[in-house]
Amino acid sequence: MKEESIYEYIGGAMTPFTTIFGKSPRVFLNRNQEFENLLKNLDNPYSDAQSTIVTGVRGSGKTTFITKLEKELPEHWIPITLINTPAIVSNLIAELSNTVSREITMSNSIQVKNFSVLGLTIENIQSQNTTNQQQLIDLLTICQNANRKVVILIDEISSSTGIRELYSLFQLLIRKDLPISIISTGLPEDINEVITDKILTFLLRSNMIVLSPLTIDDIEKAYLEHLSLDHSAAGYAAKKTKGYAYAFQLLGQLMYEKECATIDDIEDVIPDFRYLLGKNAYRLIQQRLSDNDEIFLRAIQSKTKIADIIKQTKWDKNLVNTYKYRLIDKGLIFQPQRGYVDLVLPEFDSYLENY
Repeated sequence: MKEESIYEYIGGAMTPFTTIFGKSPRVFLNRNQEFENLLKNLDNPYSDAQSTIVTGVRGSGKTTFITKLEKELPEHWIPITLINTPAIVSNLIAELSNTVSREITMSNSIQVKNFSVLGLTIENIQSQNTTNQQQLIDLLTICQNANRKVVILIDEISSSTGIRELYSLFQLLIRKDLPISIISTGLPEDINEVITDKILTFLLRSNMIVLSPLTIDDIEKAYLEHLSLDHSAAGYAAKKTKGYAYAFQLLGQLMYEKECATIDDIEDVIPDFRYLLGKNAYRLIQQRLSDNDEIFLRAIQSKTKIADIIKQTKWDKNLVNTYKYRLIDKGLIFQPQRGYVDLVLPEFDSYLENY
């Protein structure tokens, strides 16, 4: 597949921005070396990177992060992308068996059915009535003896029987020093459910990557490079995104389509920007909010004093603090300074006013 095919086309021209789910955007902004550090640490058998969890609010770039990672893994890594289903372990065994056959045995010019490491053959592994655990041990032993490593990539994990089984097996495989890592993504509340499961608490020691907002300076530079904006217009547009990854791509796409050059031009696309943020991201975020979550969020008008939220909600201080920390954990608010809170997402206050 040609590289250009992953980009969006608008009016016959290729835009450097994309909002298509699962596609790697042409403009990918680094996040303080998190990406490079993960690539480097994956090869360290004593690093917590063997179990890495990437989390952040919906639209923060989690899928883009692991999609880019899969493409940039060194050749000795075997990436296995899985979907969170009850059959995830069976799917892993099937995918790994096929990949080992194709990438290890075939690449070594050895017939699959005759390929043997310590008496193991792909044919025997697949035909024997062994447990999932033993099949994975056998397959990973073949990888280990061929100097290959396996990384499992799972987007949007949540607490489920399949995830419990997979991570329980993973813990055992790590104890046997087998070459396997898992990198998963998920929303903060879903990740919290997984890592506090009574049989998965070892995941609390995972390498946790929280995707914080992109820097306004990096966004401004990207808009200057890829759009016909001057510094003041690019800076204005960058601030409108508040560093939200989806908003960066969305506003970039809208400005590219409308050939924006001035602040007035940018203002003309803001109604579409607000509408698409709500339609494609915020309504899904809202579905997972409690009534009290919404009451707290609606009380925030830009940078807001906690004391003012107490007055407006008529809640006591303890209840306000409970929801403050709950919404911080969800990635929806932050504390710009002591005694104040603000919304993380751009135009979210406008969305809550109207829905």
